[in-house]
Amino acid sequence: MLQITCFENDEKKMIDFNRVFEFVYGKHAIKRDTKFAKESPLDRCFVVYSDGQPVARAAAMINYDIQYHNQKIGLIGYFECINDLDISRYLFDHVFSYLRDLDCEYCIGPLNGNTWQRYRITKPSDNPDFFLDNVNPPYYYQLFTDNDWEIVSEYETTHVTKSEFDVDRVSEFTTKFNDLNIHIRRINLDQYTDELKKLYDISINSFVDNLFYSPINWETFQSMYGQLKNIISADYVLIAESDKNEPIAFIFALPNILSSIKRSLVIKTIAIKPNYRSLGLASYLVQLIHKAAFDGGQEEILHALMYKNNISTKIAAQHSEPYREYVLMGKTL
Repeated sequence: MLQITCFENDEKKMIDFNRVFEFVYGKHAIKRDTKFAKESPLDRCFVVYSDGQPVARAAAMINYDIQYHNQKIGLIGYFECINDLDISRYLFDHVFSYLRDLDCEYCIGPLNGNTWQRYRITKPSDNPDFFLDNVNPPYYYQLFTDNDWEIVSEYETTHVTKSEFDVDRVSEFTTKFNDLNIHIRRINLDQYTDELKKLYDISINSFVDNLFYSPINWETFQSMYGQLKNIISADYVLIAESDKNEPIAFIFALPNILSSIKRSLVIKTIAIKPNYRSLGLASYLVQLIHKAAFDGGQEEILHALMYKNNISTKIAAQHSEPYREYVLMGKTL
């Protein structure tokens, strides 16, 4: 027998919300307790019970910064569910009903409030998970499609090995950007907070035109990137500055600490301020990271979670091979 509870963010009631993770991933899996970001427009949480056990969950949200086809958008985030179509449908039906009562016309998910947080479904793949990857059970994509969701955007991770690296491009780019008085430097880890403020300024300017973008404050950005300080190497986080010492672009990569088979690097973020996008900076930064990584003994580089229709990102990751695919789904209410 299925039952469902609907509640506002309440610490005591969140216990079962978080317990769903155990039923989906197993008792010994690394748990992701739900800590909603300040910018997460949380409205209601839902937990489905089967024979008294919490087996599925989701959060209903409305983020007014997210626009799609001039419709009022509702979001489904923090989705987790055991491999059961009836249970997933029962959950979706209740969340959809709630969002309709709020006059939402279209639902997008899974998306945890904004695209700075966890979102997307990872499609089934034989390749191993990597650090900061979007990980979910392989049946999630089927659950969404069997519930008549449609794909609204597609993403991919690609990988490149040393044998595919074009060293001549680095020299060509270096000459070009020296002539433009654009200089590349490594991040200063001794002034990490000040450096993060520069990355934050570049990011909020760079991503503003991205699909489903919504802004976050400095404190949230600092929390996200601050926890990575002890993992990153200055060799793999580069900042581009103009002749006026204005930070205009950066690339943020870090070791794939989940890999025990080979030494690999994950390129997490590439951000370019709008006025400098046409110069080829993304390609240059990627090539510099490739060189630093392979010179440093890395065997593989992963270009993580790229939007497939982002032309500059595709150019930056050319010569790479497919590794994993992801989708963001939508459904008319």
